[in-house]
Amino acid sequence: MIAENPTSGQADFKVVGDYRTFSIAEDPPHIDNWTAVQNPELTTFPDDYDITSEGMWVTHFWTEAEAGQLTSVHWTRNISMPVDMSDYRITSANISVIVNATVKANDGYGNGDGGVEAYGDYTNVADVPPSQATTPQFSTYDYVRFYSLVSDHTNTKSYEIAQYQTGQYTYPLGQDSYSSDAEYLTTTYDYLTDTYLFTVPEESLIFFLSDVLSTDNRNFNFTMGMKIWCEDNFLNDDDSWDDLLIKSYNLTFSYEKIIDRDTSASWSQVGNSIVEDNAQITNGIVKYDFKIDTPWEPSSPNSELRIRINGNTHNETIKLSSGTFSFQESKTEGFNVTKLLQKEVNITLSIELYLADEFALADNITVSITNVQLWVAYVLIEPPAPPPESNWPYLYGLMGGVVLLGVGFGAYEGHFKYPAQVRQIRNLKRRIRTGRGTKPLTKKDASAISNEIQASEKTQLQKKLKTSSTKSTAASKEASSKSYVEADKIKEPKPPKSIDTSKTDTNLDINSKGEGNQ
Repeated sequence: MIAENPTSGQADFKVVGDYRTFSIAEDPPHIDNWTAVQNPELTTFPDDYDITSEGMWVTHFWTEAEAGQLTSVHWTRNISMPVDMSDYRITSANISVIVNATVKANDGYGNGDGGVEAYGDYTNVADVPPSQATTPQFSTYDYVRFYSLVSDHTNTKSYEIAQYQTGQYTYPLGQDSYSSDAEYLTTTYDYLTDTYLFTVPEESLIFFLSDVLSTDNRNFNFTMGMKIWCEDNFLNDDDSWDDLLIKSYNLTFSYEKIIDRDTSASWSQVGNSIVEDNAQITNGIVKYDFKIDTPWEPSSPNSELRIRINGNTHNETIKLSSGTFSFQESKTEGFNVTKLLQKEVNITLSIELYLADEFALADNITVSITNVQLWVAYVLIEPPAPPPESNWPYLYGLMGGVVLLGVGFGAYEGHFKYPAQVRQIRNLKRRIRTGRGTKPLTKKDASAISNEIQASEKTQLQKKLKTSSTKSTAASKEASSKSYVEADKIKEPKPPKSIDTSKTDTNLDINSKGEGNQ
């Protein structure tokens, strides 16, 4: 769980931990808290059992003529946790149980008091004095097993978490003291003074408790029990368990709040938007300072601070394990977030605390941020204005004018730069060349053509005379005068002999071969 807390000049993320201890302990156990039930593996109870001011008490006498060679009793109680344990993890646990016992102990030979046999006792199969014993009879010896169990509230899953069993090689409750006189028989008591049960390792105890609590996350059963085994060590064997006692117990475990993987919280602020259509974002930088009030939990090495712009996560993060107790820059040059910025939407900047691992947390951890800054740089690009729609007719007119100018220039170069008579002659020659017929040439047209030719030749002669007059002043004047005189002497050329201008009704027909016919 993460809580966001604003304080003066900073914003805080508080990762909420919780540490609790649960303990059930009685010295001695109280009868109101327990219920005696049958061991589900056995069908008989001991002769007598109860919870007294001394504790959970059992007495049992077995003889070969009776049943009850293997007997047991359970005292059980339901334990209800104050919280839902699916939200917590057990981090430490211990169990301690103190027991004691008093039994009759003798060699059993010829004695009806019923001694409890243990390692080292006389167990001859024949009913003879110990000095004559030849065939010892034992397997496990007589024993009592004290134990403690935890199980789920349905008793489907059950685990033994502590035990102590007598009668074996190391714990010989009931061992005799022999007499060298076969006729001297004694009846003595053997005692197990206050003794702690042996317990499973703490890791196993944590696992067993966690497993039985996983059924409904709040309830489990806690059981104290005794199992008594009376082995047939003689032809006529009796065993007397005078006083078996569970004096006290203490089951204590601690648990811490589980911080789930992928838990996150964020501080956010909504800024303005860039609305200009012609804006181009060129740079975006985020900077902030952060600190942590206690060293980060080592069991969550991947937890981090993230930057989000409009819900999109920046690819650079800061590990919480790098936090110090005073504010430090997250990154000196800042984080480049240009690619995450958008136009025409309000820019939302978030600093997110992301917990990437599941871990148990006993105490709160506070991560603080301050001096959060976002710089955005952009430029406005002015595109060229498109031509207005009303100018299109002018463009069409301009293009038409260019076409007409080209046509006019071509017509001038090919035709109109020549005098009219020359144009007629050129046209006449073109017709002759292409073999097309011509209309008859009138007397008036022929006279005009002749006059045009004379004027053209005169003009060309004058141009030549002017050119030569520039060589010197005197020479120029002389040449000019001479040219003028010669020019006056020039006679007009006679018309072609083939053309008779005295006849007004004469036509000239030029056929396709270029021959003239009257």
